[in-house]
Amino acid sequence: MKKAIALLVIVLFALSFILSACDAVSPQSATCAYVVGSGTNGYDAKVHNVVYPGQSLPDNNTTGEVVHYVPCNSRNYIINDGTDINANNEKVGDRYILTKATTKSGTQITIASSSFWTLNQSNQAMRDFYSVCFKYTCFSDSDQGGGANFSTKGWNGLLSENFGPAVDAAARRAAAEVTDDVWQTHDPSQYKALAALMSKYFADEVRARFGFPEDLFCGSGNSGWADSNKPGVGEFTCTPVRVIVEDVEVLQMATDSGTQAQADLNAARLAAAEQLYGPGAAFWVGLQDTIDKCKGAGTTCVFNISPSGEYLPVTIPAKTPAPAVTTTPTATP
Repeated sequence: MKKAIALLVIVLFALSFILSACDAVSPQSATCAYVVGSGTNGYDAKVHNVVYPGQSLPDNNTTGEVVHYVPCNSRNYIINDGTDINANNEKVGDRYILTKATTKSGTQITIASSSFWTLNQSNQAMRDFYSVCFKYTCFSDSDQGGGANFSTKGWNGLLSENFGPAVDAAARRAAAEVTDDVWQTHDPSQYKALAALMSKYFADEVRARFGFPEDLFCGSGNSGWADSNKPGVGEFTCTPVRVIVEDVEVLQMATDSGTQAQADLNAARLAAAEQLYGPGAAFWVGLQDTIDKCKGAGTTCVFNISPSGEYLPVTIPAKTPAPAVTTTPTATP
């Protein structure tokens, strides 16, 4: 009898070990997990451990702990005007209101951009992030993505209130350092320069919103662990969030002469020009606007100006060779 009881105890112990081992699962390769006290029955609600892909999770049925999952893969944040549609006829992107900024020349512009990032997976940064995530319930209770934008509703809420505004603030600082060439010529090198400045300023802007010394967001692709096969071991390299500027346009509202606000601006501009050019100021202001449009058109324009009956040709060269366009004013001052 004693031998039978001893054998039964051994069997039960072994079965318990096997079941416990079955419960010790690992998060998916695209997911990190927070092991948190359940906050009930005398347990706290603090973060007990951060679990990386490939590491084992505890049996939360017996330890008074719960598990919350967040994405640890490459993510993006896309800002466009809502006209980009995928094959399922769904809008592509995270926000459909373009970023507004002002160039070094004082021109208001709109910017469409894409930011590519991942969470800073260093242990301290992950613990800092959880306090922010908890506010929005940005995590998932299952090891999978969810819903719109391939994320949970809380995750999207966190980004819209923090990541998006940080991109906007970085864009405003960056745009103040570029000229109107960025929207007049749509030169890819100009877009790249603007994107580099946005990436540079983003870290400061997002730190100001969260208040942590660590960067919670890093650039995807070139951020990671020294040994990609051993996440959570050693130091996590965090590079700046990468930004691509997709499009820059002059703000339409600012050039809409039909609005009362713009009419007031036009009147003020004409009044200032009259102090320089006298009664014929409107002619010279119109000529300036025409020259500006010529610069943005990428063509060579020749203007025949007649201030006193004799035509004086003025050539505005294009940045690249193009056929000449001759314009003769129909009125003189």
